[in-house]
Amino acid sequence: MLPHTVICMGRSGSGKGTQIKLLQELIKKQHSDASMIHIETGEYFRAFIQENSVSAHISKKVYLEGQRQPDFLAISMWGYVLCKDYTGDEHLVFDGTPRSPYEAAIIQDALSFYNRFDEKLFNKPKIVFLDVPEDWSMDKMLKRGRIDDKTKEQMELRSKWFESEVVGAIDFFRNNPKFDFIQIQGDKSIEEVHAEIAKHFV
Repeated sequence: MLPHTVICMGRSGSGKGTQIKLLQELIKKQHSDASMIHIETGEYFRAFIQENSVSAHISKKVYLEGQRQPDFLAISMWGYVLCKDYTGDEHLVFDGTPRSPYEAAIIQDALSFYNRFDEKLFNKPKIVFLDVPEDWSMDKMLKRGRIDDKTKEQMELRSKWFESEVVGAIDFFRNNPKFDFIQIQGDKSIEEVHAEIAKHFV
């Protein structure tokens, strides 16, 4: 079977991490010899802000204030992973990236560079958008208790930049013929959401 390219998007707290883990398990069952690169920009930033550098200190301040990290930092992180680890045969799974229309265009450029739109070699790239209400996602953020989910103000700021920036990235893909756009109602049980996603990976 041909390798998949998956970009999972949604609000903070929408369940992207959980659903990506389940999707990875499904893909591995279907492709027993599958190798996979999981691009998780949020995790990269959480590690990066622990470093002792000017860039890391500025990034940590942005992180704790609930603001969106600059595009150049996010792109440099996942771009470095692809340049270092990609061999040409892996399934690619992007977790919570991109976060702006500009970054979405750069991801498309990267996928074109790696020939991932050639449907003789790869499955058509899929966008999995987990659509959840704002109050539902904020409740989930509060319960998971990460350092950037401590106050209502932080979560409200993240919700605002989702509306002002990430929605634009989602719209970049929504009617883009290069991608299969899959919108899933995410405020259901984990099992129900996974079952809806799995229908598109048969």
